[in-house]
Amino acid sequence: MNPLTIGSRRELFVDLYLIDRLANACLKLHEPVSGGVAIKLDRPWEGPANGPLAVFQDGDCYRLYYRSMTLAPGDDTGVLCVATSTDGGVWTKPNLGRVARAGCRDTNIVADEAGNPFMAVPWLDIRPGVSDRERIKAISSEPVGGGERTRRLPNRKVRSGWSFAVPRTGSPSTNSARSRISNAA
Repeated sequence: MNPLTIGSRRELFVDLYLIDRLANACLKLHEPVSGGVAIKLDRPWEGPANGPLAVFQDGDCYRLYYRSMTLAPGDDTGVLCVATSTDGGVWTKPNLGRVARAGCRDTNIVADEAGNPFMAVPWLDIRPGVSDRERIKAISSEPVGGGERTRRLPNRKVRSGWSFAVPRTGSPSTNSARSRISNAA
């Protein structure tokens, strides 16, 4: 078997996939060590059903996208929120001013192209040729034909700032997401 070329990228040795042999050694995952609170859930739209979705570095900025959900009646899927960091340790919640919640317009809630809050899973598209304006994309789930059981997964891309829009049908990002979804199934 030929050795794998990993270059200078970092790899976790959690199984034997990258290890040819072990002599007088063993694999051991260590217990996590708390680094303290990374982000405090202290806004009225952040309730007990929050959860992380994606963290990635975009240029000089780290972005943490998370689901914010209060469990209040009508808050069935939550909304997509964002926090940013320059070092990956200290996080701030930008006042996007796109979506009002709990009587406050200065929220960190991400919006769709119409200015409505929505829930999606963002990712960073690092393929060559993708413009900086369209590097952040997201997949969301929405009902089709009025039925909750039949859903589609439209691909969205950032248009400006913190707003996601559905690309034109047949655009490369739409086709790319559809092929990724069908390949994963």
